[in-house]
Amino acid sequence: MENIYDALKLVLSTQLLAPSLSELAKTLGYGSRSTLYTIIDGSATANAVNKLYERLDEHLHIDEKLIYRMALVIDNCRIFTRLIRKEANTDHPEWQFQMMLAFITDYYEYFSPHFRKEILNELLRFKSNEPDEFFNMLAYFYITASDIKFYKSRLTYFEQCRLIIEPLGQKLHDIFPENDAGKIMSQIYSLDTPLKYEAPILWNLVKSIGEMLQIFANPNATREKFDRMLLLPNLGDRSYMEGKNKSEVILMRATRSKQAGSGFYEVLSIRREDMAMRYICRLMFADEQFLTMIPANEINTHLGMYTLDEHGLTFDWEDNSNEPTGLGLKWKLLKLEQSQILRQINRSIDDDKITELIMESRGMKKIEGLGVKDVAISRNSVELRLENGDIYTIDRSEASFFESITPDDIVTIVRMPSDNNIYAVWAEISHFIPLSNFTKR
Repeated sequence: MENIYDALKLVLSTQLLAPSLSELAKTLGYGSRSTLYTIIDGSATANAVNKLYERLDEHLHIDEKLIYRMALVIDNCRIFTRLIRKEANTDHPEWQFQMMLAFITDYYEYFSPHFRKEILNELLRFKSNEPDEFFNMLAYFYITASDIKFYKSRLTYFEQCRLIIEPLGQKLHDIFPENDAGKIMSQIYSLDTPLKYEAPILWNLVKSIGEMLQIFANPNATREKFDRMLLLPNLGDRSYMEGKNKSEVILMRATRSKQAGSGFYEVLSIRREDMAMRYICRLMFADEQFLTMIPANEINTHLGMYTLDEHGLTFDWEDNSNEPTGLGLKWKLLKLEQSQILRQINRSIDDDKITELIMESRGMKKIEGLGVKDVAISRNSVELRLENGDIYTIDRSEASFFESITPDDIVTIVRMPSDNNIYAVWAEISHFIPLSNFTKR
């Protein structure tokens, strides 16, 4: 890409922002499309271009950097499509999906020797160095090569997104059944709540599919996403708050990622009278303004804004009359040293009990006696040593996510009520595998 002006012209020449220049002009508040045409043909003044960026930011929340990223996706997709068509059996009804799948599974045996020798390494470097851009390109390829008419349907933006994302997510989950994070991601994007915060444009669909593809392709993507979430100043590993119900205490337990200052919070409600606990949700703070709330069932998600001061947290959700946590919009920070009851609550609750409660809320029942005492990972196998003395081993080739795990990751043996089978769960990256796939020594 020569410069930002070339990037702008390229983006305007596609349907990433609107089905046509006329529709885009209307969205941006122009009386006609003439200004956009002058930008495309290169005759626009610098002032006209600057005003266009102001309108893009105001109406679609798009700035110069994002325009440049979009242009790179378009440019790279055109090159990728030209190269990949030569490798594909385009008579096959799902050739687009199969080509995309190769770069999710990293299986390239069916590509020509020329492609593998001359082209593949460059694409893999792109995938490794710029994963967000690569998977956005892959998503754009899938949409354009499949000739999906995003704007021509009579469906709403949400209905159209769901029609595309839901079956694609299910198809990928059938291939990667151990990847629970990918399934959750496809379910989230099949609900209208997160989409209400997005402009109804093709780019936002591309971005959503790109994120889902990346999570299916890379088990560490979930962990890396947590690395971008903020832990809040003035809050420790455990912070206690008081919401609208004075008979309950709110516990925010921090889960720290390997990146300093990053992680997320598990939120529980504890009844003062008998210390009975309820798991409420996960809170992930994206920056100093915005957060995401994922409830216990992990199916829906809520986006909102927050403020933090020395007194506690204040939330502003999309619909404050239907506040999603059930704990109120203002949480007052409590201090352990000022409350004997609070200190007693803190002493009585251990982290294992909290983890067990969270897993139960997600349909996983921890099995007594089958706690994982140690995890050993060799070049070829993963070994789980249980507290009852049993040892289970499995070949690392059995699941792609085994390439990303470490001996420090927490592993839990649970029973899933949905099928009554026993699984080994790596909760931090939302992956699991049946214990029956292991060999008992």
